[in-house]
Formats: sequence, C-alpha cells, structure tokens
Amino acid sequence: MRGFARVAVAVPVTAIANPAENARRTLALWQEAHDDNVAVVAFPELGLAGYTARDLFLDDTLLQACERALDDLVAASTTLSPLALVGMPLRTPHGLYNVAVAVAGGRVLGVVPKHYLPTYREFEEKRWFREGREVKPGSHVTLLDQTVPFGSDVLFTGVGGSGHGEWGVDGNLVVGVEICEDTWVQVPPAARLVGAGATVICNLSASNFTVGKADTRRLLARSMSDRGKCAYLYVAAGPGESSTDLAFDADAFVCENGEILASSQRFSRQAQLVQVDVDLEMLQHERRSTGTFGDCAMDNAIEVRRVPFVLSTQASSGPEGFPRGSSSAAVLKREVPRHPFIPKD
Repeated sequence: MRGFARVAVAVPVTAIANPAENARRTLALWQEAHDDNVAVVAFPELGLAGYTARDLFLDDTLLQACERALDDLVAASTTLSPLALVGMPLRTPHGLYNVAVAVAGGRVLGVVPKHYLPTYREFEEKRWFREGREVKPGSHVTLLDQTVPFGSDVLFTGVGGSGHGEWGVDGNLVVGVEICEDTWVQVPPAARLVGAGATVICNLSASNFTVGKADTRRLLARSMSDRGKCAYLYVAAGPGESSTDLAFDADAFVCENGEILASSQRFSRQAQLVQVDVDLEMLQHERRSTGTFGDCAMDNAIEVRRVPFVLSTQASSGPEGFPRGSSSAAVLKREVPRHPFIPKD
C-alpha cells in the first residue's frame, strides 16, 4: 500500500486558561496517533490556552504557562512519531500572534501565524493579536531558546525513516498550514501553498457553531482540496470552549481531492481522534495530469522554506510495506468504493 499517508485531526476537551491540563490532554491524543502510525496530527486553534480566554491572552501568567506547556510537549515528542501542529498565543518583540507550532522529534520545527484576523460579528481578534500577513518572508522567531522559521512561507516535508518511509511517501508528504479565518477569504494562503508543493493542508480552527456553518466549512474545504489537488485537514474546538456567549461543536474532518473521507461526531463532549489514509500518489498524479494546475502555480508562485521531519521512528516495516507497531497499521484506513468511477449516490 505504497503512496498513502495516515493523517489525523484531534479534538481534545479544552480546559480554558489551563495550559498544563490542555498539554496533558493534547499529549494523550498525540500518543494515540503515534500508536496508530499517524504521520501528521492537527489540533485546534489556540488549543493550549483555549480560544475563549479573551483578555487573558494579554496576561503574562497565561502566556508563560503556554510556553511551559509547549516545552512539555516538545520534550515528550522525542518518543512520538507524528508531526503535531499545536495552536497557542505567541509573544514576540512586536506583539502577540495566534500561531500554529509544528513539533516533531524533540524540537520545534517552525511557527505559522494566522494570516487574517476576523473583527466582524462575534469576532474581535485584533483586540489581542497581530496579523500574520505582516510577517515578512524569511522571518524567524525565538521560542523555547530555539530560533525557528516564522511565517506563512513555511512547508514541512516528510523525509524517509524506517516506518512511514516504507510506504513510499518520501517527498510527497508536504504539509502547509493555515488557521481558521484564512480559509474564509477569497484568496486563502493554501491556494499558494499547494502551488509551492504542499500536498496536505492543515487548518487549525476554533470556529464557533452557528446554524448552517458546518455545511459552509465543508464547502470551503472540499473546494480547496479539489482545486488544490490536495488533502485538507480541518479541526475545530469542542464544547469545552463554550464558556462565553459562543458555542463550539467539535467539527473535524479530512477532505481529499474534493471528497470528505472522515469526520468527527459533532457536539461530542469526549475527546476525539479522527484518522484516515490519504492517497498522496493519486494527488500527485492529478497534478501532473491537470496542466492548468501547474499553470496557476506558476502564475501565483511564492518562495517557501521547506523544513524536514522524519516520517516515523518505528523500528521496521511490516508486510506489504506497512510499518510495524500496531495491528491497525496493516489495514488501509479509508473506504474503498466498490464502483470507483461513478458517483456514490
């Protein structure tokens, strides 16, 4: 089963303004993803603090606690194979940013800030954060005494190791990141990241619940995955965030080339890990065979920095190229249609 990569979206039960507890709950789902041979796992926006912490984002006590919580996760990542994307508020000399932090192999690989901050209807994110689109390409930030790439021009590239490298995805698993509102604008960052080589886009979101919003999320994600010939991982916050006048529904799902492959149970009050195998080989074939994809990529070309991560630390591969480590590794985790060339309905 070469050419596939197992990806996951994780919805912990949030403890508002309690980074240590949020880190513990994040780690539990990260460990579960590791046990099931996941290559990439995405967690919700601002998950270490809680999206609804509001003015507490400006408090040094909370910000320091988030950094300590991240430090604990980085230390734990030495024994975990998946690349994890974790949301948190980040202090910089220029102000506060809403960011996704990429962690793998005992270190921070890079930090991606939220490009667009909503300040309409129920949102007021500019009250606390600076916009990521002001960060110049090629920028860096110091986090946990590491100087790492910082900006929207960062891609995380899986490189071969024992385990997932045996799946034949080496070089094809390229992860781009955007955060919540970024996908709701007319030219989302993902539109340029896929042209720069990203085959998997992860959207870390909180995204409160309103009537009909789940359908719109899927419309946007399916459209991006179809036009971008990519997999699109979307994860929103769960009901634990419902501590103010907003409600959250634990909506998380994975799209591939215009189709939804797997979804969470919305409004569940339990932690959830949604996993599925995405077909990277098929996505690359779609890009090669669709000439206009390359034309558009050239028209909208951007310079990106590629940060490598090792796909797996598993000791060896099992039968048919599957990594050893769990019994589920030997089973393709996706629906295979009986009639693949006609619509499901």
